[in-house]
Amino acid sequence: MGSRLHAAFSSQLSVIPGFGLCMALGLATVFSSPFWGVPSLILALFLGYVVGGPAREHPFYSGVEFSRQSVLKLGVVLLGVRLEPDQVLALGWGPVLLVALTVPLTILMAWMIGRWLRLPTECWLIGGAAVAICGASAAMAVAAVLSARGGTSRVLPYIAASVTGIGAVAMVAYPFLVELLDIDAQSAGILIGISIHDVAQVAGAGYAVSDAVGDVAIYTKMLRVAALAPVIALIALCMRNQSTHDNRLPGFLYAFAAVVALNALGLIGSQIKLIAEAFSQICLVTAMVGLGAKIQFSSLLGESWRPLFLLAILSVLLFTVPLIVLIVADSV
Repeated sequence: MGSRLHAAFSSQLSVIPGFGLCMALGLATVFSSPFWGVPSLILALFLGYVVGGPAREHPFYSGVEFSRQSVLKLGVVLLGVRLEPDQVLALGWGPVLLVALTVPLTILMAWMIGRWLRLPTECWLIGGAAVAICGASAAMAVAAVLSARGGTSRVLPYIAASVTGIGAVAMVAYPFLVELLDIDAQSAGILIGISIHDVAQVAGAGYAVSDAVGDVAIYTKMLRVAALAPVIALIALCMRNQSTHDNRLPGFLYAFAAVVALNALGLIGSQIKLIAEAFSQICLVTAMVGLGAKIQFSSLLGESWRPLFLLAILSVLLFTVPLIVLIVADSV
């Protein structure tokens, strides 16, 4: 009993160096971003990438992972206080219908392009889900379903690294694109939320434009995350091994929905909202440093160009198709 408690305590302590590094750099970006004229989340991503080499080693590794995953989820959950009932009602069914269109369409296009490129099923299916839903997290979930067939151990790390790299580029580029397109905040938020892969990257791109765009982007992104369970269940059913895998939605999605519901019912006071928003910003910049530290563009070198080409084409389609739909809907 004592040895287990000691091991658990040591495990908790091991996150402190990496978490402290990410938080310190994240807070530095909050105070310095006005001076540089760069959004704090994008600056945090850059600083994370700069310190990525040492941060991926002991004693920082576990704390960086903790920042990139657990701290990020807490920050996203707390963003629920920003979504007011009238804002959610104003969005209506548009984001829901757009997600329902783009998720299966992206996976269908992954199948078509994957066959054209002569990629194995594991490659285009993992890549299609990663682009369509939530980046590396979706890739790992699909890989777990396909593990009984084997062949995913080499493909998964490459796809996870590639989709993270593409998402990082999109996070920096898309805020400039939506401003050049001169679309309204709601459309910009929907477009960013539906086309960028990782939750942290969506937050970085959305809030780099404005708070209003960031709020809509996060809401839309949560709808995409919600598509993970039915997609994984369908894949598992096709593989005839559904009972051996956990297809539940991630817990932070339920927590996010609970915070939004409490806010809609008026059960969260104004002072609590201010504290939650400030703490959420700290969590997000901390997580962004951790995300930047995980980016390894060098890991893409030496691999086949075909999977990377597939992910790039799917990412472009995931931006252009919703953009066309939004422009057409706005003109009607």
